[in-house]
Amino acid sequence: MRFSIVFLALFALAAAIPTTPKLHAADQDILKKQQHVIHLLENIVGELPHQYLYEIGYKYEFEPYLQNYENPSVVKYYLGLVKTGHVQPKGTPFSVSVSQLRKEVALLTQIFLGAKDYETFLNTAAWARVYVNQDQFVKAFSSAVIQRPDTQGVILPPAYEVYPHYFFDTRIIQKVHDYMNQYGYEHHGEGEQHHEHVHHIHVNYTSYLPFGENQIAYFTEDIGLSAYYSYVHLSSYILHHGQQLHGYGQKYPQGGFKGEGEYHHHHGHVGHGAHFYYIHQQLLARYNLERLGQGLEPIRELDNYWEHIETPYKPHLRYLNGVNFPGRDEHHYITPRHHNYELIKLVRALERRIVDAIDLGHVITPQGAFLSLYQPEGLNILGQIIEGTGHSINPRYYGSYQAVAKQLLGNAPEFNNIYEYSPSALELGQTAVRDPIFYQLYSKIIELFHYYQEALPAYQYNDVVVPGVHIEKVQVGDLVTYFSDYEVELDNAVPHPVEHHHQHEHQPFPHVRAHLKRLDHKQYEYTIHVNAEKPVQGAVVRVYVGPKYNYDGQPIDINVHRHYFFELDQFYYDIVEGHNAIVRNSHQATGQSYDWPSVQQIRERVEGAIKSQNPYYITYPQQLFGFPARLSLPKGTKSGFPLQFFVIITAGIHHQPEHYGPVVEENWMTYQPHHYQIVSSEDYEQFAQHPVDKIHGGYQSVDVIPDFDNHVITEGNWHWGYLYKKYPGSYYYPHWQQTHYSYGGEHHYEHHYPEHHEGQYHGEQHVEQHGEHHGEQYHGKHHHAGEQYHGEQYHGQQYHGVHHGYAGEQYHGKTPYHGVEQGKTYHGEQYHGTAHHGHGFEHEHEYYGSGHYPGASEYHGTYPTGTYKGYQGHEEQLQQFYNNEFIGDIIGGAISLDGKPLGYPFDRQLAHSAFYAHNIYLKDVVVYHHDEYFTEY
Repeated sequence: MRFSIVFLALFALAAAIPTTPKLHAADQDILKKQQHVIHLLENIVGELPHQYLYEIGYKYEFEPYLQNYENPSVVKYYLGLVKTGHVQPKGTPFSVSVSQLRKEVALLTQIFLGAKDYETFLNTAAWARVYVNQDQFVKAFSSAVIQRPDTQGVILPPAYEVYPHYFFDTRIIQKVHDYMNQYGYEHHGEGEQHHEHVHHIHVNYTSYLPFGENQIAYFTEDIGLSAYYSYVHLSSYILHHGQQLHGYGQKYPQGGFKGEGEYHHHHGHVGHGAHFYYIHQQLLARYNLERLGQGLEPIRELDNYWEHIETPYKPHLRYLNGVNFPGRDEHHYITPRHHNYELIKLVRALERRIVDAIDLGHVITPQGAFLSLYQPEGLNILGQIIEGTGHSINPRYYGSYQAVAKQLLGNAPEFNNIYEYSPSALELGQTAVRDPIFYQLYSKIIELFHYYQEALPAYQYNDVVVPGVHIEKVQVGDLVTYFSDYEVELDNAVPHPVEHHHQHEHQPFPHVRAHLKRLDHKQYEYTIHVNAEKPVQGAVVRVYVGPKYNYDGQPIDINVHRHYFFELDQFYYDIVEGHNAIVRNSHQATGQSYDWPSVQQIRERVEGAIKSQNPYYITYPQQLFGFPARLSLPKGTKSGFPLQFFVIITAGIHHQPEHYGPVVEENWMTYQPHHYQIVSSEDYEQFAQHPVDKIHGGYQSVDVIPDFDNHVITEGNWHWGYLYKKYPGSYYYPHWQQTHYSYGGEHHYEHHYPEHHEGQYHGEQHVEQHGEHHGEQYHGKHHHAGEQYHGEQYHGQQYHGVHHGYAGEQYHGKTPYHGVEQGKTYHGEQYHGTAHHGHGFEHEHEYYGSGHYPGASEYHGTYPTGTYKGYQGHEEQLQQFYNNEFIGDIIGGAISLDGKPLGYPFDRQLAHSAFYAHNIYLKDVVVYHHDEYFTEY
């Protein structure tokens, strides 16, 4: 009975994206297609077990049906390669690092997409499943299912069940082999007593990870994170259907033509290159929060010359042919005689060209023309040339910096033929995020984007303010992380004999499941209290979470550390005149997704719908391809991991035009009038229309002085520095310290949580209760009772700070909180909330969300439709937004509902004046962690 309830909750997929306007039950056509997808991807390590599809694929002839393809020449060319044996053999590893393999999978994908009708597509897919390399088939087939109009509503099974050996340690896969060899095959088909037999394998292995990385293996080796990134990697090679060279005349599904190519995207800033940047920047920010919370040191920088690789890695993964994934030794030195030395020269050259483009302000087209980087599409263009996967404006000159770097750092061994080939974990989308050097590489790549962003004019007060909108306070419920149980089908880990499957079609093999623990967080709620002088229809609210203190325990500089903030949510809201209480639940977050249903669950639910027992609801792409929702919060601590929420409200699509510079960087600024101006907020608009100095021709930098109530604010900023600090060891604000140090080759860390205390503030300042801030911050002299400091601030030496206490707040470890606890006291003020207990969020080993979307008759214990005032009515607007998005841009979860750059306002520097805007707000929060398993939600 419990399993049935889980099922009903799962396939409604309510909480995944509760803003979907309505439920759409799949018709019989979609149900049959869903079955075909499941059948084609089962037993992927062996032969196709479905007899009907196997016979179609085995006997299919292309010649009589060439007219059924949009590209018959491609079909004939590819078929010739197959017949002459010039394609990759089955059972050998695949990666896009090898040009010939990349070519083959691109051709196969074109053939799949070029099939004019579904029957032709199915026949072609069945043929490829029988004759083509398994990895190439899965990649091309998955790409086609995602893109084809006649497979919309059909979902792919979870990647970790299709190919378990890419997601689970070799020792786990070996246990599956051992069990099936000993018990599986000999008992298969003996009777009904084995029909329900399930063998469980507990997963408690990790890769060999250096420098304390094993402490965050729960994040880097999370199968949901790996599956998420595998589709991000796949989307890199997805082009708009019908796209010609450089994107001119491209078509968008359901959106018609969107202008002349990708550089005229409907939101300007938000093309594929911008998505590449933001998805990786956010992944890196999330990784840094995990490191910070566990007391690890900052990410180690790569050698600037690329010759010394100091990060060892042993993935403990194995390919289908029995070859282990290559590892990497510590202190790996690449000499001129090394087979990878040519890659060093290439990656240096590509990096130099990218830096030159940023410095000069333009990229070079194949025709030798200059294309400016300092324009609305500049970040997008830069991202495309760095990624270099088919979207680049000039791939011959700029190549693929990130791909070459992955080959170099992955340390795959030299090979003479495909049978010796073993690509590194870093080169595969399914395994890349497991390798610690992945984050070192993308830290270096993101620094290139930051270097570009530093040349953009900073956002001033006028650029970010929404006049008349004032965020008064933000209340956040308890943030609690824990490790939840989860089970994964491992049936595809070993090949199943096809003849046994045909003989005992209705008596499947005993199931093998992996039982593992995964980082999760309890549902939480926050309320944003806004006062507005006038209504703002279609306002967009963005919520970020970021660190309160840096790796040295110092309070962060919001501007300098803006790239450490992770986007939690973004949504539409109609602000009314007067007071607005914007209530938001964590399960509503856009850009995030819950777990994929298992193969068994999809199969059983589809079969039930075919028999008209229960409806099978169509799943939308945004419900599957976003960042894993359960990983949206970093792992807390028992004493509490201090973070902060950053909230900003924009006026929808009615925003001020941005300016792109480039400006003179601070190091070379003379602050003479032709370089630098100080203007009032009233004069800024006029200045922004003519920012170029008429005499010297350069773009002028500017600082705005906002005027509030005829009082010019001259003190306060969100900047922390040492220039005017007589004693650098003291801090304006009490800090939370994590000391990281190493000795004897073993990494250690400590958390320092002194007793909570009330900080005593002196001097002119603007500080809200309970560490809540908007406007200027932390100035004057601050004295904190009980503050103490020991030692110097160097890695490896301790210093002890004082943790800022929250008066009246208590956390009881065994109490599962929902929203704001009734009677909780914040500095003497009572906030009364209701504990909402939901069902369907946590059932045994599944985590799927509530039972139905808003609009359904029930909502299983959480909020029914219409509870969130102001949010009501935007479901269709959000769905329309996704309908106009290309699938390649939906994958990854990066969105901009108002056309602002992705990650706004952290996409460029923030001037001091920007923090005076009352539509920006900071809220101190604390994340706790409990390993105890809560049954109620």
